[in-house]
Amino acid sequence: MMNTLQNQEAKLCPNCGQLRNANQMHPLETIPAGVIATFNHHESLDDDPEMICEICLNKAKGKYLAQKLEEEIGSLSNLERVVLDSIKSDTVLLLEESDQTLTAPKGLADKVVQLVGSWYFPLLILLFIAIWSAVNFIFRPFEPYPTIYLAVISAVLGSLAALYGPIILMSQRAQKNRDSLRARNDYLVNLRAELEVRYMGEQIQLMLDNQEKIGKRLREKGI
Repeated sequence: MMNTLQNQEAKLCPNCGQLRNANQMHPLETIPAGVIATFNHHESLDDDPEMICEICLNKAKGKYLAQKLEEEIGSLSNLERVVLDSIKSDTVLLLEESDQTLTAPKGLADKVVQLVGSWYFPLLILLFIAIWSAVNFIFRPFEPYPTIYLAVISAVLGSLAALYGPIILMSQRAQKNRDSLRARNDYLVNLRAELEVRYMGEQIQLMLDNQEKIGKRLREKGI
């Protein structure tokens, strides 16, 4: 009995010729003419011009939006094609995570930059200088006269500065890669949203035009 009900609910898509569930069919009167023109076998729609399946609609919508994009920006890049493919297949955009590109050395460099860029690092340096000065003034165990007691501190600080330069560059390069990946993801999401909003705007305008036609007919009949 369930199979009988399912067969009764199934409808034939005039574009692909496949049986689809009734909830997967969309009325053609809600689809813009530009999208209908991209159907693979749109001439067969004359036989049953009422409904089209969701799969054919998504593919046609992707082709239509691709044509609109090419008219505006010219040739499409890989990013635009990724968005259009997600529209055609009606799938969620697969965005790359920035954490996947963060290797152990880059993560260590980021932590070092965060430490040195905070108040803890200069306070630690000042504490080290104070302890070093106190120990040398009182006990003079490391730098007997006439060695200047700050010479070692200067050498240590110079070495830290020399090592800190490459660490900054590594951290900045890793941050640049993360920013580039984040910008890519933002572009994909924004482009997908913009295309969907444009299509919805055309659908709304089509529905308003259809309502205006219906209202005009009713007024002509005096209803």
